Amino acid sequence: MSTKDDLLQKVGEAIRHKNVEALSELAKEAEISGFFDINSYVFGLINQTQKNYSVAIDYFKKALEINPNNPVVLSRLGQNYLNTGQYEDSIRTYTEYLKNNGKKWIYYYQVGRAYKLSGKYKESMAAFLQAAEEKPDNLGVYYHISEVALKLKNIEIFKLYVTKVYEKFKDDGKRKEELGELLGEIALLSVENKEAELAVDCCNKLLAIEGTARAHLTTAIAYLFLKNFDEALKECSKVLELNPNSGMSYYLMADIYILKGERFKGIDLLKKAIEAEPVVIDMLKGDEDFKFLSIPKEATKEDIMKLIEKHCLTLSK
Repeated sequence: MSTKDDLLQKVGEAIRHKNVEALSELAKEAEISGFFDINSYVFGLINQTQKNYSVAIDYFKKALEINPNNPVVLSRLGQNYLNTGQYEDSIRTYTEYLKNNGKKWIYYYQVGRAYKLSGKYKESMAAFLQAAEEKPDNLGVYYHISEVALKLKNIEIFKLYVTKVYEKFKDDGKRKEELGELLGEIALLSVENKEAELAVDCCNKLLAIEGTARAHLTTAIAYLFLKNFDEALKECSKVLELNPNSGMSYYLMADIYILKGERFKGIDLLKKAIEAEPVVIDMLKGDEDFKFLSIPKEATKEDIMKLIEKHCLTLSK
């Protein structure tokens, strides 16, 4: 018969391998051994794995009735409250964990997420900043700090932490690709929040560490939102030099020429975008800049091409 510690070790192994069958067997073993807190905990894990989050919460609460300050169970309970949108309960649970178990960056991070999702951005920022202090090498924290800073219109904090993460990892060969992904995501986040100048600054940092098609495409998007069409077109051209079949680059160029009033040129590029990367069709259907084509939601690629040809004939008259 396994000891309690042995059983928990086996549970951890089963979780890592997402082995629900093994977890079921371990739940039975825990019950036979009289470890009823572990029995409830394991059933909670099984239900969490199956995305039955409300049921998982009930099991984790049962486990805590037997062992109130179990840090592992508290962590899982907080996570499932977060999964079900019970943000206040999630915050309370993680805060209780931190009170009883000391500073752990991941729990400040989770508290930050819960506050952010509930719209309490000041509290969210405080939690994410604490997470960054405890774990300064986790790049995901910097993304959330940037996002919340934009929500709060706190440009000073935004610039401070984007610069901080850039300076910290720009020369780290092992993390450079990860940094590039982060800067690209923050740039697009800035565009979504109508802070295109901040996006361009992020893009300049991105281009300083990598000259990839992705980096140039992200920069093109930022310039497009700044309505700096010439710079946007230059970046699109650089994308096509690196990836001649970039449908997204053709799509952006099409959009730019439409906005400039050069509709024939824009439509010609739009056709190239659709042929190169059919995924742009879904973008096209909801894009206000192309609403003159009157594309129905259910339109296929062939339908759209016919509408484009019809529009070209109308323009020619």
